[in-house]
Amino acid sequence: MSEENKQPQTEGVVAVGSKELLAARREIGKKERAKHPNMGWCHRCGRPWNIVHGHATDYVKGRACFPLCDECWSELTPVTRLPYYRQLWMEWEAFGCNEPEETWVAIETSVMQGG
Repeated sequence: MSEENKQPQTEGVVAVGSKELLAARREIGKKERAKHPNMGWCHRCGRPWNIVHGHATDYVKGRACFPLCDECWSELTPVTRLPYYRQLWMEWEAFGCNEPEETWVAIETSVMQGG
């Protein structure tokens, strides 16, 4: 068998990139959130926690937060994850959670260390 015949056949095959996959997950998220309006969701793809697993980021002993699902978390770097954690922090503030600034510093530190 020649080397040419050993290559995978890719003619006519369209590779689906991460942007397309994220867009598809976001569409699923919109539909699922409409079915479960009181359920929290991933801040990136929008899928609710009843259909995806949140990536828990421990920031102090016994406390964790999860603004991203495992899938979205794994696609991002610490720097690109951080805005989603900040968004969650701002939501906490808007809801009057009154977390001290030290809590945000602990979350930011954990995220930047790969948590």
